[in-house]
Amino acid sequence: MILCLLCLFLFSKAEASSVFMLKRGGHYVVAKSFGAESGIGYLIVNPRNHQKVAFGSVLPNNKWISRYGSVTFNQISVNMPVGGVNEKGLMIDVVSAYEMNMMNQNSDITLNEFETVQYLLDNFDSVDKAVEEFKNIEIKVLSKKVHYFIADKTGKSAVVELLDGKVLVVDDKNPNYTPILSKTRYLKSISALIDNKPRRNIGDKVFSNIFTEMQSLDTTQNIENNALEILSKIEHQGTRWNIIYDISDNEVAFSSNNSPLFKTVKLDEIDFASAQHTFVDVNTLNLNPKFKPLTNVEISNLMNSNLSKYDMPFLTSKGVNTIVYGTLEQQQQMVNARNKKLGTLRVNISNLDNNRGVLRIAIYDSEKGFDEGEPYKTTQVSVANNSGKAFFYNLQLDKYYVIYYYHDENTNNRVDRQWVGLPNEDYGFSGESGDSFETARFKLSEQSFGEYNIENSSFLIW
Repeated sequence: MILCLLCLFLFSKAEASSVFMLKRGGHYVVAKSFGAESGIGYLIVNPRNHQKVAFGSVLPNNKWISRYGSVTFNQISVNMPVGGVNEKGLMIDVVSAYEMNMMNQNSDITLNEFETVQYLLDNFDSVDKAVEEFKNIEIKVLSKKVHYFIADKTGKSAVVELLDGKVLVVDDKNPNYTPILSKTRYLKSISALIDNKPRRNIGDKVFSNIFTEMQSLDTTQNIENNALEILSKIEHQGTRWNIIYDISDNEVAFSSNNSPLFKTVKLDEIDFASAQHTFVDVNTLNLNPKFKPLTNVEISNLMNSNLSKYDMPFLTSKGVNTIVYGTLEQQQQMVNARNKKLGTLRVNISNLDNNRGVLRIAIYDSEKGFDEGEPYKTTQVSVANNSGKAFFYNLQLDKYYVIYYYHDENTNNRVDRQWVGLPNEDYGFSGESGDSFETARFKLSEQSFGEYNIENSSFLIW
């Protein structure tokens, strides 16, 4: 059974979003290739001087008034963007990440990973101020692990990541810094680039491809065309949108795979003093898009279209109605009900043979999935001190699960074998053995945070 499972177990291909910044003669442009399951989304105008409340929160610190107006790209709901820029030229974008644990320290304000973007755009006008504020935010994952790319009108940029409860900032103070962000941890991408290591990880490949293209730009073209050229080179099957933030000229251009011609929005022509949010469909065919009022109907339609593509099983159609039409108290009740049903699991695996490569971890939630090698969720993490730590979010409580891992020392995305067919890399299971779902299972108890420890055997068992 174990050898069969090792043959069947594959990690799903992740969306490959990426962000990069080009600079030339005081002109600054940030471009994003947005990869996702769904291409449905809105470009939303967020007015200034609007009261904001964090999703499902009644805490007084989780309320604020937007100081600046902004335009943002949204797939889930208003105030939960995947990226955007404000009227002062502060631009923030998120990219899904392999290894972020997103468990910040207790802080002044609690937000989810998408609200964090809107909060910073609403309140700050520079990279330095936004980065400093990250230290005051406790980010609780609503859907997925992400890291952040931030840039401003002065040409400054930074990458912000959350690791082991700490905020890690990488910017031009690091001599190896280059303004690119892909799915892999930033310093790992830089290390792979410097050491010229084989790039089997899709995040490292994209990072390297962008870096290579940036070194050979045709500077006789304008900087926007250079950004377009790089976007075309890194486009892949999962690309849904291409976005160019012209920070210097206060413009945003965007296209989608359903509407490939670029549309441009000029921030200087937007009335950020408006009393109402407005929006345009990212997939519009109109080359001169006209913003229209964003009503609860449009918000509900957006959420219902995309929620199945995000890992938010607690948001049913009834939950959407609560978010869109419900009171703050009703939203809080929904969140409390969620916390009684879904939780977070931290998996700690120790005693690995070495620190090479990555640790690939899967969690199974059914006997059928286990027998067929179809995991419920997968992740990969780096190895340090012969150990690896991973987080799984939105797991149903009071339920049985199985953990399977293997140490992919050469990052070839498979378990290497000896000539007789036995595994040649560390691997293991939860429970007593990996013979069956029943012998490997454990129960996630009724608490919002759980932990499971596995000490790897120093020899391989089959």
